[in-house]
Amino acid sequence: MNRLATAAVFGQGYSPTVPTESQYVAATVAGQRGERTLLVYCHGSGGSATGLLTTPLERAFVDALAQRNPVIAADLALQAWGSDRHVQAIGEAIAYAESLLITPFGPAGKIFIVAGSMGNLGGLGYVLAHPEKVRAYAGLIPALDLASLNTMPPIPSEIAVAYGAPYNDATMGPTHSPVRYAAALDPDVPIRLWTASNDTICLPSTATAFVAARPQTERVDLGPLGHTAAAVAAAQPSILSWLRTV
Repeated sequence: MNRLATAAVFGQGYSPTVPTESQYVAATVAGQRGERTLLVYCHGSGGSATGLLTTPLERAFVDALAQRNPVIAADLALQAWGSDRHVQAIGEAIAYAESLLITPFGPAGKIFIVAGSMGNLGGLGYVLAHPEKVRAYAGLIPALDLASLNTMPPIPSEIAVAYGAPYNDATMGPTHSPVRYAAALDPDVPIRLWTASNDTICLPSTATAFVAARPQTERVDLGPLGHTAAAVAAAQPSILSWLRTV
């Protein structure tokens, strides 16, 4: 199979809502039988396209993903915490990437989503809103419960900025907190979560509750690696392998 080297495009605005947002596209041009499913990488809290270029571990992961799939890793509203803007930004990034990939990849059709930490709040929100677009979803040390996150300074102030008001789990949870809407996620979308047994952001009890509400979800235990780069590194080979099977 003939492939060209990974190519990157960085620093061009793609968002009609926030034109100054930047994007990072890593893509490979595959041969006729190559994998053409677009993959969207949703960064965690504080992450950005700029950060991808300067963080060796994350950049290497995205480049590894791009060895098989066209990938877009974008500034997804940055500290968005699953807000409507977060989900909207994912849709805008997808539309932008698909516009680039019509040639030579052809229509992208369904997409893969790989999300880390906070990125899961927006990524799963996109699955909830657009299940017909998602081929499979990989959640890495995922933030799943806005109510628990809202007790961890300084996150409450960031959530309030993202939502334009202090977080209220009774009114916002059913549509924005994955552990609250897990049962409403399309059972036909393959979802696998990689979680650490001592994570303080993705509490093990929260991950257990999510799977209980949506039994179709698969879960991989990374062991006591916490919410750390070590957990990310440990999960990467398994994520890459799983995406080849779905």
